[in-house]
Amino acid sequence: MSQLKPMQQLILWNLLITGDQPKMSVFKPAARQPLLDEGYIRLEKRGRAQHVVLEDKAWDWMSDQMQSPDFAVELPKRATTAIPVFETLLVRMGGYLRSHGVPLHEFLAPPELSEPSALAAKVRQACAEITENSTDFRVRLSQLRQQLSSVSDTDLNATLIALQQQGQLSLRPMEDPQEISDADEQAAIDMGGGDKRYFALLKD
Repeated sequence: MSQLKPMQQLILWNLLITGDQPKMSVFKPAARQPLLDEGYIRLEKRGRAQHVVLEDKAWDWMSDQMQSPDFAVELPKRATTAIPVFETLLVRMGGYLRSHGVPLHEFLAPPELSEPSALAAKVRQACAEITENSTDFRVRLSQLRQQLSSVSDTDLNATLIALQQQGQLSLRPMEDPQEISDADEQAAIDMGGGDKRYFALLKD
């Protein structure tokens, strides 16, 4: 699917922001089916009902959208159902800003282009060294913190988030929760509302 229609975008934003896994009857078949066909969502049977569950492709879609310089949100003009979704987003955003000590004016300020920091260069070098002899191009944050043990968690988190915002790196969740070790949990970055990322993936 090259481009999602406004109603389909709203469905994904709804599920991504709220974390809900509603019954499939909540969404009209005409809007739901293309998302199923393209692998953005799946149906999971629970009791007698089929529930809508997000696939990793939906998270990748949102990440790509938000990292694009042309990022824009296009929703159905009369979709009043978007109101509670974005109310939830604002509440979660406020919690993230408070927990990370980020003033609102810094969050809303236009991004400035700058030369890569020395720490950003170290992050890229450490990721390259960790993945050098591996078939997995993702780097566990637990490995990265160990590799850069002299760097504070605060500075490393800020650098990783900045690299993601600049489109140079992608912070990824853990697909299988059973694979999360204690070290992974301690090293994770909480993007807000319990949305934790455990991997870093450099982009070309």
